[in-house]
Amino acid sequence: MCTHHYLGEHAETHMFMKKMEAGWKLEGFRKGSMFFGAEYLKLRHDKIAKMLPNHKTPLVLTDDIIEKYPLIDPTREDINKSLMDLLGRCVECKSRHEVLMDL
Repeated sequence: MCTHHYLGEHAETHMFMKKMEAGWKLEGFRKGSMFFGAEYLKLRHDKIAKMLPNHKTPLVLTDDIIEKYPLIDPTREDINKSLMDLLGRCVECKSRHEVLMDL
């Protein structure tokens, strides 16, 4: 992903955390292949955080959040949908992806 999308996804992980803390139902996001549970969200956040210099906003999950928003393994279809959406929107992300695929 390009820097713009890394930063955007990082912000979205915190947005989802606030929604979970507020008790929102997130089924629509799951059906849209955008949310796979609290633990998956933390995994994505932590991977992105490694790419951000001086990251200072950890994502801390509580047991009740993990229980209310259980892990749902994304399917190959979910992953492909997300990837195609991103590559269709961003020339830089598409270029980076093509370089990685050529390695």
